[in-house]
Amino acid sequence: MRVWAGPGMLVPIAIALALLGIFLLFLPILARPVPDVSGAFASASSVTVTVTVVNRATPQEFALFQNYPNPFNQGTLISYALPAECRVEIVIYNILGQKIITLVDQDQGPGVHSVSWVGRDDRGHAVASAVYFCVIQAGEFSVIKKMVVVR
Repeated sequence: MRVWAGPGMLVPIAIALALLGIFLLFLPILARPVPDVSGAFASASSVTVTVTVVNRATPQEFALFQNYPNPFNQGTLISYALPAECRVEIVIYNILGQKIITLVDQDQGPGVHSVSWVGRDDRGHAVASAVYFCVIQAGEFSVIKKMVVVR
């Protein structure tokens, strides 16, 4: 059998090679291990959340970074930067604007911090596959990021 790629096949072949190149470029990122998001439960009615200081170097501005991985099914890591000490509140909402869980509600010092969310509400129940919104309020700074849970 003879296979011939005529002029009409050059565009699909070029697209396939470009997609392969993009995949290979992001392969090291995709192959990273998923953050430890085991989500220990303190009781049937509460969820234990741990905030980790990733870097104590003082950032120049407030930031909420995109969660990783996204979309996710077991858990995700949410990182944010604080240039000064302030009250931080991080809340997850569903698409209807209903509060799912408050991950952080405390004073924190400057630096890059992270918190994990295991896709459970404040009662410990697993949330459904859907789009959720992560809202950070830190002093006068407020930002929203979209996250997707896929079960």
